[in-house]
Amino acid sequence: MPFFSPLLWPISLIYQLVVYVRNALYDWGWFKSYRPNVNSLAVGNLSVGGSGKTPMIEFILRYCIEDHRVAVISRGYKRKSKGFRRVSDSDTALTVGDEPLQLYQQFKSQVTVAVDADRLNAIEQLLKSETLQAVILDDAFQHRRIRASLNLLLTTYQRPFYDDHYLPMGRLRDHKNQLKRADFVLVTKCPEQLNLAEAEAIRARINRQCSKEVFFACSRYSQQFLSRLPLLANQRIALITGLADAQQLKGDLLRLGLTFDFFEKPDHHHYTDSDINALKDYTCVLTTSKDEVKLAPLWNDCLPPRVIAEVEHHLLFDGHTQFVKRIKESLFDRKPEVC
Repeated sequence: MPFFSPLLWPISLIYQLVVYVRNALYDWGWFKSYRPNVNSLAVGNLSVGGSGKTPMIEFILRYCIEDHRVAVISRGYKRKSKGFRRVSDSDTALTVGDEPLQLYQQFKSQVTVAVDADRLNAIEQLLKSETLQAVILDDAFQHRRIRASLNLLLTTYQRPFYDDHYLPMGRLRDHKNQLKRADFVLVTKCPEQLNLAEAEAIRARINRQCSKEVFFACSRYSQQFLSRLPLLANQRIALITGLADAQQLKGDLLRLGLTFDFFEKPDHHHYTDSDINALKDYTCVLTTSKDEVKLAPLWNDCLPPRVIAEVEHHLLFDGHTQFVKRIKESLFDRKPEVC
């Protein structure tokens, strides 16, 4: 524990009390929650950043929506615009945020992507102009104004919520008792060889407070990326990222046999010319899908080629079929309950 933790503990205690009271006011009905006139899935966590929410939404869009008409709504963190905005080809990470732009560029032929800090307003605006069968709410577990049809709570294997502390001593931004609102839990970033006994121990810790269905997932790199690894041997490589937690990515790439110089930026970092100029003497630049949407507009022909380390959730213990079924049933096989 860091030497300054005793100084942060009182602040963490106050923070814990504030989020407890806020949630209680919603639970008691003093603050109103609304269920929209369309089925909705909230993907979120109890901690700040780094649990794999955007790859989870990509997973859902890839495996769960089929021919259904779906919208993804995000706050659009660190964007320069305000209010409701439907993402379009003319947008940049500055106008809508990096992760919404990333999702739009990958799935724009299948889904609508919009940003608004008020997710309920975003749903109302979208329903005025199109018929939607479901809405996926990015990072909306704490957005209590909406009562989602289904709440998926993510927590990481490396730092599960039950072992964490509240801000600023730890990374918890919501109260641990809010596990009760989750319909099911996904433990992300697990070792691919996680054994069943350890998984059962984690499940027992999660269910100590209240019983929840728990799934486990590891992170797998795309075959397209893995196929390029032999071509990267003996090259002078730079890895540049702006992630909440880039240590797993760094460790994975080292285990895959790559050597590189690491340019680690803050989460949601907006790249500058000086950031780009620092990469000009390398023969290859590694980055992530989240960073690519911000790097691509700044690139020129004098700079080295970029290779994207694409990551996807992979459900362990043959959980893929049940996990996908769980989402499909909740989003598409039930009529929305408006309240």
